[in-house]
Amino acid sequence: MSFDDSNVMIRSEEETKRLKEERRKRMFGGAPSPSPISTDVSTVDTSVETTRIDEITSGMEFKKNVIYQVNYALIAEYPDNANIFSMDGIDEYAKDVSDLGFYGAIVCRYLKDINRLEIISGHRSFRVLRKNKEEYIPCIIANSMDDVETLTFLLKANINNRKWTPLDYARAIYAYTEKIQPHKSFVGRSRDDIADFFHISPTMVHRYTSILKMIPELQAMANDPDFPFSAFSTAATLTDDDQYILYNKINEFIQGNPGVSITRQNIEAIIKRIKNGTIDKEPLPKTVYLDDYVYKARIQLEKLQASDTAVKDKEQTLAYLHDLEKLIEEVKQKL
Repeated sequence: MSFDDSNVMIRSEEETKRLKEERRKRMFGGAPSPSPISTDVSTVDTSVETTRIDEITSGMEFKKNVIYQVNYALIAEYPDNANIFSMDGIDEYAKDVSDLGFYGAIVCRYLKDINRLEIISGHRSFRVLRKNKEEYIPCIIANSMDDVETLTFLLKANINNRKWTPLDYARAIYAYTEKIQPHKSFVGRSRDDIADFFHISPTMVHRYTSILKMIPELQAMANDPDFPFSAFSTAATLTDDDQYILYNKINEFIQGNPGVSITRQNIEAIIKRIKNGTIDKEPLPKTVYLDDYVYKARIQLEKLQASDTAVKDKEQTLAYLHDLEKLIEEVKQKL
């Protein structure tokens, strides 16, 4: 250990590694900690595979519940994760891992058709490890898992291991109803099945699903813990123009009452006045968010890809798809 000119302590790389190992032993008793995921692939063998995986060849089989050290280049993120969950807090998480080390594992499925791994749980951990320049990622690998099983695993793993925002719930419920529920057999109302899956009440299902029917500005307010989330479900029944009026009036209330928190009753009173026409209707200029249009376009393309719709003019359709590819590249330039 040494000190620099400003009297700041400097540790050698060897000393830093030693301290991390000591912390690990104090926290986990000398053995790698098991994955927190409570599923079929989570009873982890604490004898971590020492062989690093730099290539995946056709026909490979991975041992169940063993942690492998996999080159990050062989791992892709599950696309729907970014559409559902935010990555807030990554910098703080990365600092903790840098200080204490990482003693868990991410969970992946083996995509045999392309010989790659796809994350089904642990996206934040993967990004943190890459942010910290880790080349090899500890992975538990499922040899076979279809898309429905993968999304189910992703949602269940996050229900048990992260604090969700209202918008997280809204997007997760949408994904569930679109991609999991159609493949299930259940008795009773769809809303009750959703409530059972997510361990929430049917009333909360209604409130969360209402969020995606709002303009982006109100979605942000509903997702902000400084606002009474439960008051916004009624706003979903308003037209877009009236929702902008609501957003405007909420901001007017905040600006006119500094230091006073807006309540559910305040918001519901504004909504009631908008509905019965006793409020000045001067909507704010609409803000266009590129993200929302891209997301909606992707949803439509996914539905098209999954359908068996006949093609009337193949040549013309290919030309349209070529134009779409060019448009996508132009949109990327705006980011």
